[in-house]
Amino acid sequence: MPEKYSNISIHNYVIMPNHLHLIIQQKNGRESPCPTTNITNIMGYFKYQTTKLINEGNNNIIKIWQRSFYDHIIRNEKDFLRIVSYIKTNPLKWQLDKYYK
Repeated sequence: MPEKYSNISIHNYVIMPNHLHLIIQQKNGRESPCPTTNITNIMGYFKYQTTKLINEGNNNIIKIWQRSFYDHIIRNEKDFLRIVSYIKTNPLKWQLDKYYK
């Protein structure tokens, strides 16, 4: 995604069997002319590109993503550290997930 949106960086992420978590940071300043950079555009681009890659060469198009997404604005260091910890430990809790089979 940073190739398309040069004013963002990905901090932490985890890909789970049925969802993912990631921290996207928008860089400060106006070093990049990306006036349309917002979380909706970024996630739309991500979903489009990953669906295209997964379905490449596949005769049956597989629906990968749900329609929307959940977002949270990280407002301080404490919140950032809590979310980083959640992302790191989420795979350890997968068996407790209601969708685990």
